[in-house]
Amino acid sequence: MKFSKRYLPDYSLLHSWELYSVNILTDEGRDIAKYKKLAEEIAVLPVGKAREDMADHLPESMSTAPIRDGYPFVEPDTLPEIQKCRYKRIPRTGFKN
Repeated sequence: MKFSKRYLPDYSLLHSWELYSVNILTDEGRDIAKYKKLAEEIAVLPVGKAREDMADHLPESMSTAPIRDGYPFVEPDTLPEIQKCRYKRIPRTGFKN
């Protein structure tokens, strides 16, 4: 079955917390200072699909930014890096299943 209609939200009716373009500068420890001006310019565009599309692509660029000096947390990007950060499981003894 094919659908020819695409359903898009009415961005003018959405709360600001539902708009990705409002909260775009989530950095997860990355040095994203060079993206701040672009994010601010996206945020002042009229609310709509074009603004949200631009906001959707910015985090992809920001994900390649280096980690900030002095950032106290480990923020792995790949599954193997995440797996290395896991706690080692200690085998249970004395329990019956």
